[in-house]
Amino acid sequence: MNDQQLGLSLVSEYDDQIAALQKQKIAAVAALKAEAVAKIKHEIAVLSLTAADLGFVGEFGDTGAGTVNTRAASATESTGNKVAPKYRDPVSGNTWTGRGKAPKWIEGKDRAPFLIASPAVTATPATQPQDPVQEPSDTTGEFTKPELK
Repeated sequence: MNDQQLGLSLVSEYDDQIAALQKQKIAAVAALKAEAVAKIKHEIAVLSLTAADLGFVGEFGDTGAGTVNTRAASATESTGNKVAPKYRDPVSGNTWTGRGKAPKWIEGKDRAPFLIASPAVTATPATQPQDPVQEPSDTTGEFTKPELK
C-alpha cells in the first residue's frame, strides 16, 4: 500500500468515525429532549399552567386553541359572539368552547376530565327573600306580624 492509498484509507476511516459519532450525538440529544419534555409536562400539570401563564397566547396570531387565527381582527370584533371556553387542556392550557371541530388534544377522548369548572351560582340580594317591613297595625303603635298568603 502506498502513501496515497494509506491516506485515503485513513480519511475513509475518519469519515466512518464521524458518522458514528453524529449518530450517537443525535440519539443523545433526542434522549435529553424527551427527558426535558417529560419534566416540563409534569411541572405544567402539577402547577396547572396555561399557555397564557407561559406567555404563548397571542404570539403570532395564536388563538390558544392550537390554531392560528387568519381572519382580520375587525371581522371577529364585529360579530360580538364571544363564548366562554368550556374545555381546557391541562398540559398546554389551550381552551375550546365546544363549538366547531374538536382540537386534537380532546378529539376522540372523554371530555369530562377537560371541563372547566363553572363558578358556583350564589343568590344575589335581589333574589333572596326579604322580610316584610312591619308597620304599626293600629293606633296603639304595636307591631304585629303580617299574615302570609
